[in-house]
Amino acid sequence: MYGEQVVFTGRLSISRRAAAQAAAQAGCKVHPRLTYGMTILVVGEQVQGRDKSSKQRRAEKMIAEGCTVQVMTGADFLAACRSV
Repeated sequence: MYGEQVVFTGRLSISRRAAAQAAAQAGCKVHPRLTYGMTILVVGEQVQGRDKSSKQRRAEKMIAEGCTVQVMTGADFLAACRSV
């Protein structure tokens, strides 16, 4: 996980602050916006009845354009951070 650039979207099972701390301990950098340098989008539960967040739709567009953005669930991301 070291060196990964992470963005969170949706409601996670833990607070954003705790998720950011777990990411930092695993060697990741957390960013507020999805840009072309990001490597992981962590997707939590979507709110207000939305199917996908704007960040997730943008990540899918970036992937279609050839970017390597990995989309992970919040649970999978936290498990990956803990295994480091």
